[in-house]
Amino acid sequence: MFPWFPFIFVFVYAFLIFLAINVSQRKTLRRLIPYLPGVIRRLSFLPTYTGEYMGLKFAITLVSGSRNSPPMITITLYKGTQLTLNITRENPLSRFAERLGLMREVKVNDPVFDDQFLIFSNHPDQARGYLVNSGIKNTVRQLFDAGFNRLSVDGKRIYTQKPCSSLNRDFIPEQVVNALQKISLLIMEL
Repeated sequence: MFPWFPFIFVFVYAFLIFLAINVSQRKTLRRLIPYLPGVIRRLSFLPTYTGEYMGLKFAITLVSGSRNSPPMITITLYKGTQLTLNITRENPLSRFAERLGLMREVKVNDPVFDDQFLIFSNHPDQARGYLVNSGIKNTVRQLFDAGFNRLSVDGKRIYTQKPCSSLNRDFIPEQVVNALQKISLLIMEL
């Protein structure tokens, strides 16, 4: 039985670290209570604040960072749609891949927007029609200007993600509610 002691010790130590992180994330999510009605799921691997906003279910999830990825705030609104859409910022690597013809992104025929964002969709014409609206493009820009680095529609939901240097320091309830309002505007147009 003695040879198992180090394994048990490591398991208990890892579990206590996980529990401390989970408790800290739940405390961070509780800061939303005065701003947004909802509940924090119990017994969840990922602490998640859920509720209803403008008649749609939402989830706000905090993901701890690791050595190679920063902590992340994910804001999700649930609504079914036939369109799938992924928007990220253009970067030098994506521009290079485009020049080589390795990527086929959706262009919305707005040179400034097309230069800023990388857009993929299962229905390019439908995505173009959706993103031709200047209000939609401005809302997308505002989300990215607020630090979000991805906006996705996957047929069941729309969600956006924001990397953080520290979940506790970078989690500002007003900004989270503002982002939820923006993605609700985006999903209403789908």
